Order: sequence, then structure tokens, then C-alpha cells
Amino acid sequence: MSRNKKLHASKKNDREAAKRPLWWFVGGALVLLLSVTVAQQFSRQKSKVQPAASSTGSVQVANIEKMQPTALQGSTNLPDDVEIDIDEAAKHLNRGNVLLKQGKTDEAILQYSMAVRRNPEDEDMHYNLGLALAVKGDRAKAKTHYIEALRIYPDFTEAHNNLGNLLAAEGKLDEAIEHYQSAITTSPEDASAQNNLGSALARQGKISEAFRCFQEAVRIQPDYHEARCNLGNALISIGRIDEGISEFSIVLEQQPGMALAKRGLDRARKLQSKPSEK
Repeated sequence: MSRNKKLHASKKNDREAAKRPLWWFVGGALVLLLSVTVAQQFSRQKSKVQPAASSTGSVQVANIEKMQPTALQGSTNLPDDVEIDIDEAAKHLNRGNVLLKQGKTDEAILQYSMAVRRNPEDEDMHYNLGLALAVKGDRAKAKTHYIEALRIYPDFTEAHNNLGNLLAAEGKLDEAIEHYQSAITTSPEDASAQNNLGSALARQGKISEAFRCFQEAVRIQPDYHEARCNLGNALISIGRIDEGISEFSIVLEQQPGMALAKRGLDRARKLQSKPSEK
């Protein structure tokens, strides 16, 4: 399950060198449920291992004072004479964050759109607008703003991850994998990106590669239940049923009502009870 949906804060002075802002989780944000598809894929086929190439980019620093406002998708009902104002953009960003957490998606989109108009060369403004548009279900415009965020800051881990999720949902797995790999290259300890990469690889039938991604996600974040379920399914797919049962059991001890873990455990036990073929 891909769950790396986070908001950017507006304060940037302390992160210009490393470009790492403060984050908050968004309640009710769009989550692309790939785990069920992955589980089905595990039950259908096994894979050949193929090496995955990683890619990354260099950081581009924008000179905001020289930029002019640009017309971007997602900006609605905005005046044409908006001037660049970094402080005002930050205020709109913060208002948008509050509204999105409250579930007021349309109002949040308007605030983020104004933030983009006030500061069009700030990756955070585009990222949060993309996130709100994705929550609303407007994936095409969301992708536009994730791509714009990555143009400004190519090492933006979360933008790569979320763009990968949208591409995976469209079945564009090769493109999604490239973005997940870029996210991992920049942030190797990002459990969400590891799990999402594994999910995409599993959907391509590359179970051995997917297994390693799920294993890494669980190492990084042991309570990542969706990744542990994916790991359990991968173990079953490669014939390590007892280990798969163990993974599902761990999840159910911590989250007894998790349907994904229950289904995985039931399937594993049925396979375990079948007589081995000679």
C-alpha cells in the first residue's frame, strides 16, 4: 500500500542547504491501495530476477526575485495581476494545509493555487497543490504539479514517490518504477518508497526483486503492516510458507482486524495443508 502522502510546511530558511522541510501527515489523503493487487499477483506467478537501474538528479536552485508568475493547471478563480510575494505564498500554503487536514479539499486547492501564483518557483507550493488535487481525484493536474516540483527540485523524494503512485495506478509501471528508484536513491531509508517499488515490481511478476524491497521496508519500519503483508505474500510465492505465516501472524498480533493479513494467513495455511507434490 502506498502511503507516502505528506504536507510541506512553509518555513524554508532552515532547509535551503539540505532542502528538507518539516512534514505532517494528512488525514484522509488519497491512498492508492496496491497491496490487494500485489497479493493477487503473488498468487498467480513467480518471476525472474532482473536488475533495476536507479536514477537521480542534481538540485536546481531557483532565483525567485527574477521569476514572473506563471499560469498553471489547478489555479481557479484567481486574479490576473498577482505579484510574487514569498511571505504571502507561505501564508496561503499554511492555510491550505489546515483546510486539507479538515477535509476541505476545494478550499485547500484554492489556497495552494494562490501560493503557486505568489511563488511559482517553490517546489513545496507545487507539491502540496498536487497532493490536494490527487485527494480530489484530479490525477492529471496532480501529476502536472508533481512534475513541476521535480523540475524545481529533482531530489524531492516524496514528489517522486507520489508521482510514482499515480503512474502505477494508471498501469504505467516502468515509469512508476523509475520514480520509486529515484526516491530511494535520494532517501534509501524511505520505507514507503521501498514498499511501493516492491508492489510495482510484483505486478510485473518480478517477485524476487519485490521480495527484497518488502524486506527492506520492514527492516526500516517494523510496524509497517502493509509492507509486512506484502513480504508475507512474497515469501509464500517463493515457497517459504512457514515464514510467510510468521509475517502475517506478527501483523495480526499488532492489528487483529487487518483484513489483508487475515486473507494472507488463510491462504498460507491452506497451502501449508496441501500434500506436497512428488
